[in-house]
Amino acid sequence: MPAFPDTDSAGDARGVDRRRFLRMLGVGGAGVVGLAVLNLPGVAWAETMDAITLGDKINQLAIAYHGSSYDWAENCQAAQFWAERAAGLSDSQIQTYSTARAAYNASSIASKDMASAPPGSFSYYDASSAGHVVTNIGNGYCINTSPQSDGTHYYEFGHGLYLSKLSNYTGGAYLGWSYRNGSNPQIPVQAWTPNGGGGGSTWAWNAPDSTTQKRIQSDLTARGRYSGPIDGVWGVNSIKGIQITCANVGYTGPIDGEPGPNTCHYVQVYAQRFGSYTGPIDSVLGPNSWNGFALGLERP
Repeated sequence: MPAFPDTDSAGDARGVDRRRFLRMLGVGGAGVVGLAVLNLPGVAWAETMDAITLGDKINQLAIAYHGSSYDWAENCQAAQFWAERAAGLSDSQIQTYSTARAAYNASSIASKDMASAPPGSFSYYDASSAGHVVTNIGNGYCINTSPQSDGTHYYEFGHGLYLSKLSNYTGGAYLGWSYRNGSNPQIPVQAWTPNGGGGGSTWAWNAPDSTTQKRIQSDLTARGRYSGPIDGVWGVNSIKGIQITCANVGYTGPIDGEPGPNTCHYVQVYAQRFGSYTGPIDSVLGPNSWNGFALGLERP
């Protein structure tokens, strides 16, 4: 049985108390989101995510609650709330803070060395009276709600949420990183690297052998996502069926039958969540990715 139902649900973001959420929208800074692997008493994480999946989930939860026009500008501390929710904590388990500076004041700074910030920790900046907070994802990178001075981003999630370098933020002096966002814990996330690790830009649509292609066509037909021939030769409609399937785990790209890095990424996310795939989420597809994807389609 899969750990999660194969549905198009955006999650339970609307269960958050509206007044509490609106208070969070008054936060300042242009910040980011928190992640990391840490064994903490009383915290049961659902899964260790790659950075791209975490950023996508943060967007999906906030937009599902607040609407498609939501933008992260000046809402860096609110992003931390949704990061904790994306990782599996309930509303009652998350302490809210009005600004990034308030969370910083309640945190314990471990180091002012950017290079040592581990995945899942939080970096703070002295940006205006409200401050700024980002989520570290390792190797000097972060999930950030602020545009960079040079316009460089390594990934754009949409709605003003980015994956960028810690050192590129120039809105205020670096105050250091903490293992916590106030009293909120780190979030499990895989370290990201710009060469493709953790959901990077390197990708490869390596279609499987014809037997596996036929198997997936049959599985897609059974789920009503494909109506063409079961011939073991993928065309536009077969790939559209794969993209429709990937939408169940966060894919928001076009259903156009043209595979790209996002399609590759979410094939592996689907295979991991539903098909017992244990390989890397690196957007480079191989036989194990496709076998996991097929298995996920075949499970109830």
